[in-house]
Amino acid sequence: MIKKFLKSEFVKMPWKNGKGITTQICIEPASAKVDKGDFLYRLSSAPIDQETEFSQFAGMNRILIPIKGAGFRLNDKAYAKYEVAQFSGNDEIYCSLLKGPVIDFGVIYDPTKVKAQARVLHLKSDMTFSLEPNKEYFITLLDGVLNYNGKALAELETLHYQNEINCELKPTNSAMIFYLSLEII
Repeated sequence: MIKKFLKSEFVKMPWKNGKGITTQICIEPASAKVDKGDFLYRLSSAPIDQETEFSQFAGMNRILIPIKGAGFRLNDKAYAKYEVAQFSGNDEIYCSLLKGPVIDFGVIYDPTKVKAQARVLHLKSDMTFSLEPNKEYFITLLDGVLNYNGKALAELETLHYQNEINCELKPTNSAMIFYLSLEII
């Protein structure tokens, strides 16, 4: 099964700490509420236009990537555009900007129920990924033009693969993607 999360389905909401706005791309289960913390995983994106504290998500793990702008510093470590940061949702995280506003892309997940692996890939030609049937996969277009099964993805639109054996992606010139594999344990 391949599900496409369209921009028209995204939900804007305040950060848990009220210090920003995020765009939720998907949450599992769909009935889960961020403030209750009753989800397995959640994909979202948010603009960060000033130094700020991040919301804490007790018991969760986080993956965060700057996808627009120069990057950010989380506590004492700098992350350039497309560099993957991973940290505990229990951590107190202070974000400062390297050279002005950024837009991030992130995943929050419950590590007691989900194993996650994430990376950012620069596709310069057609690519086929082999998929394992016991895992779920998410592919999010971060930049460029990307086609799958003859259909185009818009920026931040996300493909969710379950029980598929492969994934064929066709960039036009090139595309930056976020590639996430999740194993429910």
